[in-house]
Amino acid sequence: MKHRLILGPVLFVSLALWVTGAGATPAQLSAQIEGLLQKHQLDRAFFGAKVVSLQNDEVLYARNSASYFMPASNMKLVTGIAAAEILGLDYRFRTVLATNGRITEDGSLEGDLIVIGSGDPTIGARLSSADLENVEDGDPFSIFRQWAEQLKSRGIKRVMGDLVADPTVFGGPDHGPGWAWDDFAWGFCAPVSGLQFNENIALLRIPAPLAGAVVPPVELSPSGALRLINRLTYAGRLDEPEVDATVLAPGVIELKGKARTDRTSLHSLAVSSPPAYFLATLRQVLLEAGIAIDGGWQVVQESGAGPLTLDTLLAFDSPDLRYVLKVMWKVSQNLYAETLLKAVSPYRKGKTFEDGRDQVEQFLQGIGVPEDGFEVADGSGLSRYNLLTPDTLVILLEHAYRAPYGRELMECLPIGGVDGTLRERMRASAAAGNTRAKTGTLAYVRCLSGYVTTKDGETLAFSLMLNHVTPHLVQKPERVLDEIVGLLAEYSRGE
Repeated sequence: MKHRLILGPVLFVSLALWVTGAGATPAQLSAQIEGLLQKHQLDRAFFGAKVVSLQNDEVLYARNSASYFMPASNMKLVTGIAAAEILGLDYRFRTVLATNGRITEDGSLEGDLIVIGSGDPTIGARLSSADLENVEDGDPFSIFRQWAEQLKSRGIKRVMGDLVADPTVFGGPDHGPGWAWDDFAWGFCAPVSGLQFNENIALLRIPAPLAGAVVPPVELSPSGALRLINRLTYAGRLDEPEVDATVLAPGVIELKGKARTDRTSLHSLAVSSPPAYFLATLRQVLLEAGIAIDGGWQVVQESGAGPLTLDTLLAFDSPDLRYVLKVMWKVSQNLYAETLLKAVSPYRKGKTFEDGRDQVEQFLQGIGVPEDGFEVADGSGLSRYNLLTPDTLVILLEHAYRAPYGRELMECLPIGGVDGTLRERMRASAAAGNTRAKTGTLAYVRCLSGYVTTKDGETLAFSLMLNHVTPHLVQKPERVLDEIVGLLAEYSRGE
């Protein structure tokens, strides 16, 4: 589709002022943005925005700023900033290995080995990867191997009882309200649990075909995490490669579609029972380390169902909330967000999404967001039941910027043209290296909210929200948002 550039008289004046180096007024900036929207012909989509100077609270641009939009992953800004306020940046998840028995002189643990979770989402491959954005580069078993060595240092050579998982710090459900059921097979839709291993995903590799191959081979890491029914074929010369995954039963995923032939492709699949996944993997690592296990394994289903008195064998603390937020925002990691939504609940056990939503809503109202400025459904933005306004997001961003932890939070956000979900965006504009913002992407939804510095060194908080935008309307709608941020980065008052 060809787009016509329609420039009104005000826009011509504003361009002329910028070209000659003179300053621009907020009205002229608004005309620039409106002209950009005209260029992209967004009349059938719904666009809202708010741009505020953090130096003097001046509103530089606003459009539909009090209207509701589906925020997609801009919801993670709400969850993350609320968690920083409620839990504090020094907060760590703690996982405890304990026993109801005793260690004998010959190295036998006469009792069960019990793993008590707090919902730690970091145990897995990403934590050992040199680049937190590349989970596939890490060793998913690294922490479990450390635990095996610590148990052996306690003299344990054999567990006579069962391996027991206690995930009851979190209550159900394990999927957020409004999540699309046909996404449940994919890693971005992994269930949430009080015990989580490798972000509750397994990595699926589909290698490039060998000569004569008809059915694409599939490789799963860790192997055995899921049962795969492989109905894939190879894409033909005129086909678009696309892999589809469907949950047929707990732990069983059917693969359909056409695999690419030019290179290996990598996908993440959700594991349906996180505590069982955790225990099965831990058991395998302990056995490989030379610790025999006589019993089976079991998952505690109800809080308080286990023994009242346990002896702690070891405790593992996650990295602090700064790391969690950095992964959640830069990679847009959904599981981390849903974990934080439950973690902010004040209850000791059985924390639910509803408990967390209550805390987040109280936080929003406490910083000045009106009661009708939001509808919170989940923590990640996967749910289409979430509704936010640009006004709400800018109030949130202003609060975070001025909070004692504000500078540290900004370091956790993706940087335009540099890293995270903005790595490939804004590279050719003044916004590159100068914008810290959270993306938001769902079908027909594109959002971008964060901070940018103008040519004068003025920091702006902005929220750009685009809903009901289809590929027939704009092929790459995120470009519209990036171009607007580029205008903000070029803005100069000329004072």
